[in-house]
Amino acid sequence: MQDLIDARFADRLSLADLAAASGVSERTLTRVFGQATGTTPLRYQQLLRVERAEHLIGHGSTVESAARAVGFQDARMLRRLRSRETP
Repeated sequence: MQDLIDARFADRLSLADLAAASGVSERTLTRVFGQATGTTPLRYQQLLRVERAEHLIGHGSTVESAARAVGFQDARMLRRLRSRETP
């Protein structure tokens, strides 16, 4: 599942779609994914997006363009998630 999320990190991925792709229920996916990674599928996707946005910003992209490139509708959510990551 991590590979699928990694390959499609910029796409809108519902828990139902992820569960169907893995052949388990949403509850089972959430439980097993959490045991394996320590986080939820959504949080994992958000972490990937922030990581890739940081890379783009570090290479000269604006926050707005980086946010859109990684799948956010605008920079607001990216800014919120980035502020969570920094202590």
